[in-house]
Amino acid sequence: MSRLADDLKDILSKPIDPTLFPQKVGNKINIGSFSIICHRDKHTVKSYKTNEIVAETYSKTAAIALVKSLSKRRNNTTQILDLDRIIMKNYIDCMFYKNTMNKSKDETKQWITQTRFDISWEKVNDAKKKLEQFIW
Repeated sequence: MSRLADDLKDILSKPIDPTLFPQKVGNKINIGSFSIICHRDKHTVKSYKTNEIVAETYSKTAAIALVKSLSKRRNNTTQILDLDRIIMKNYIDCMFYKNTMNKSKDETKQWITQTRFDISWEKVNDAKKKLEQFIW
């Protein structure tokens, strides 16, 4: 039982990483010294320390990955924003393909468009998985 008490003391004596406890307030997510302001079509990452906008992303996953990376003082900004652009481009393509499939009566065109949709959707999911590696 004393080992458990010692382990608990060790846990409580270490400084707690503020990025482990994000807070959602309205349309804002606060993580450490950064906030993510969620708009309809973009996510703005702002630093409380410098009071400046760090970046704007299309996906919430990219915004969170960017904040986590910056909080850990890693410079993965370019890589994260590149993955975010992949998500944005392919997600918009998916919306176009979905609309084409719904409106087209030609089966061949629907089949080709479905294939393109599947490829683009896979690219979106692949980029999200890569971004999640920055979060965890």
